[in-house]
Amino acid sequence: MSGRDFKSRLLLAIIVLAANQTVLVFVLMPGRASDPGCDKQDDFRAVMENIKDRGVRDLREEFEGPIDISSIRDEDTPSADREVQRPQEKANYPGKEFEEDDEEEEEEEEEETFIVEQEDMNLDEVQQKPQLSPPELSQGPGLDWTGFNRTEIENFRKMVLNKTRVVTHLYTCQKNVPVHSHLRFFQSNLTVKIMRGTYKYFPRNVQFPVKPYQTCSVVGNGGVLTGSGCGNEIDSADHVFRLNLPPIQGSFTQDVGNKTNFVTLNPSVLQDGYGLLLEKENISAFMQAVDTYPANTVIYTHPFDQKRYRKPVYRAHQAMRNSEKVMRWSHPEFLRATDSFWKKAFHLTEARITSGLLVTTIALSMCAETNLYGFWPYRTASDGRVLAYHYFDRPISSRQKLIFDEEQMFIQGVLKNRRHNMGDEFSVLRHLHKKGVLRLHVEKCEERS
Repeated sequence: MSGRDFKSRLLLAIIVLAANQTVLVFVLMPGRASDPGCDKQDDFRAVMENIKDRGVRDLREEFEGPIDISSIRDEDTPSADREVQRPQEKANYPGKEFEEDDEEEEEEEEEETFIVEQEDMNLDEVQQKPQLSPPELSQGPGLDWTGFNRTEIENFRKMVLNKTRVVTHLYTCQKNVPVHSHLRFFQSNLTVKIMRGTYKYFPRNVQFPVKPYQTCSVVGNGGVLTGSGCGNEIDSADHVFRLNLPPIQGSFTQDVGNKTNFVTLNPSVLQDGYGLLLEKENISAFMQAVDTYPANTVIYTHPFDQKRYRKPVYRAHQAMRNSEKVMRWSHPEFLRATDSFWKKAFHLTEARITSGLLVTTIALSMCAETNLYGFWPYRTASDGRVLAYHYFDRPISSRQKLIFDEEQMFIQGVLKNRRHNMGDEFSVLRHLHKKGVLRLHVEKCEERS
């Protein structure tokens, strides 16, 4: 190598070294927004980041060992964790329950479907057919009846009056629902504003009896009533309660009687039996059922149970505008208080209590002696008779399908019911029967007389 070449190369090396030092100074020097050299500094930093990225890729190609590059992952790329969290964030959105009805109902339906699948799996592992009759009840509750206990009745009645608001909120009236007030639905956080057009149909006050009725009959719809011959005994009571607009005329009268002072009407009956009263023929069929009841019968229904049932109940009220029957709308605060009372007092874990337990509550608040008929959630009677689900022919709905098969009715209506636990409720009634608070009638009346 000649001296000239050596000098040239040395000079070039000095120049390159100086340039590298200059670059290093620019990269490490803290920039300020007002410094015109910041743009150049940013350019140098961008170049260095590019070199860093290329270096990482080159290293991954050169070495076979694992290299953690999570710290330089693009923040705009959704991770697996984020994909899981997004639906949860949407579900927990504050105030979501106040969004449009269709969305809320769809959300509730999806949740219920999941619960049903879980419940079906557990029940199928344990039992395939409905339970026939608990061994301890094989002789029938009537055999251990010792009479009404006045002290127990009065103590329990005081609890019901204090905890359920039945005296002031049994049904909506102008006193407990002022005009333009908001009612919260029983099964939802949605509310409805009561306008004058609705308010004018409310009675002024709840007409609660000043003095309890001496005897009351609460008539369930269980198949145990078929062939019971209890009609005359039921009708002999001072006040008779019935459930869900059942048939009481013709051949049924001998077993269930026909006297009626108070009958409930679940909105689901309007849906399953009368097509939500959307067609004239459905309205006509509904009024034919209503007309079988005596004049001044109170028909007790629930427009403020769920929002989707409000308009069908309004249609029922409109259809009955010229009827001699009286329609009353339950107050959601009474429904909530009663549901809470039974769950806390007897540790019930069901989603909500049945109509039977609700009406039993009303009877216990109004009556000195409460007699229950047709409450028996089992496939066989105490005497071994195989029973139908109802004492009349009416399908039940489950998962938006109508069920007509009797055994399937017991499976879906009792064992796989995701809303009610009829077995637990019957145990509570049996307990009150033993204490003399109420009386359960599950045997034939002709055999008892």
